[in-house]
Amino acid sequence: MLNKFSITIILSLLSQLALFGQAAQGVRVGFVNIGPYAQANAKHNLFCLIDNYTPNPLNSIVLSWQNGNDEPQSKVVENINLFQWDNKLVDLVAQINVGAPGNYLIKFWVSTVNNVPLTETDTLKISYQALEQTAIRFILFENFTSIGCGTCSTANPFLRNLAQKYSGKAFFVAYHTDCYSGNPMCQLVSGEVEERKLLYDAIYTPFSALSSLYGDNSLSFDATYFDSELQRESAIGINGSFDINESTVTGSVTFTPFTSISIENLVVRLAITQDIVEFASAPGSNGEKVFYHVLRRVVRIPNTQFQSFSSGEQFIFDFSEDFEGLNVDISKFRIAAFVQDTSTQNVLQAFELVNNVTSANLIGLKSNFRVYPNPAINGKSIRIELPEGSEGSYNVSIQTIQGQLLYQVEVTSNESVLSVSTENLPKGILIISVNGKNISNSQKVIVQ
Repeated sequence: MLNKFSITIILSLLSQLALFGQAAQGVRVGFVNIGPYAQANAKHNLFCLIDNYTPNPLNSIVLSWQNGNDEPQSKVVENINLFQWDNKLVDLVAQINVGAPGNYLIKFWVSTVNNVPLTETDTLKISYQALEQTAIRFILFENFTSIGCGTCSTANPFLRNLAQKYSGKAFFVAYHTDCYSGNPMCQLVSGEVEERKLLYDAIYTPFSALSSLYGDNSLSFDATYFDSELQRESAIGINGSFDINESTVTGSVTFTPFTSISIENLVVRLAITQDIVEFASAPGSNGEKVFYHVLRRVVRIPNTQFQSFSSGEQFIFDFSEDFEGLNVDISKFRIAAFVQDTSTQNVLQAFELVNNVTSANLIGLKSNFRVYPNPAINGKSIRIELPEGSEGSYNVSIQTIQGQLLYQVEVTSNESVLSVSTENLPKGILIISVNGKNISNSQKVIVQ
């Protein structure tokens, strides 16, 4: 388990004898979804990672925490049922109140293990910065797979289902590790695959990595890890789109930091994947004919390009990649941008770029109504200026680029301007649609 925000609580020999009957290595508890940033004046849900290094089952613990100068809180976590070397991510169904913008310290400790109170424990201290503005977390999920791995044929469809469940919230990348056996999925990116294997110490398949939170067997992964990671606000907003013209992919990405961010150990990358790769006969020994999220190219953004992170300033990166003569289906390309601290493996933020061809087909090339301001600021209102001269009423709706309905209202034709609060809308690219007797059109709006 790869977890950078964790504490190993080593019980004294006497405590171990009392709790487990013999000396043991201890219990490790990590609150992995706290920090390094949080949205000021908001609530934050707590998830806790628990590891059992003791020889006997771990059934329950009492966790305590204190956020800043707030009153300490405790939570009984029962029915853990962890044997030695097992771990589990637990939703504590508890929240902390994040205060005004500033720096905070939150402390965690274990009060009881298996109904036996502890007289002395170590304390986990996590510092985080509350920001006036943050971006909603977008997840980068990485999967190491192989055409000769029997369990990969089970893991890959399982992970595909998770990708579809978290569409619009997560981006999946599949690294095929067995280039030496002629795997057609990895020939273009063998060097990139090796780099990511070394970063996560991925020495077997199927192996999955989710930032600094999870790195282990893909089949032991579940949706709770996504739910935990989605609670962590990001200090970086990312938006961008791309176009496909014959064999060339061109696009632009905008990175907006909401505070000064150290660029030491940072990497900024674009991952270009092919959503589906199909074969008439299986190319490997495990029988798989259909593969998902296959990495086709990585674009490395030079460090000189994102020097402005350290001053909290926005920067834009334009790219053009040619795939002429390569055996890839460019029409099935998906692209994500991500920022990662390689010293901690923590992915600060990711974002799936909008395919302008798909977007244009979805929303039409022109609109006869106006939306302003665009981009809009989260928490402020956007105004929709409706067309004049139409009859009857309009249906106004707002949805994500993936089609999730967020807002809907019926307005009469004599209303010229509709004001909609963005307070409950997610940050990113949204689609506003207006439908009536004489109008049926849509356009994009960006909420920052």
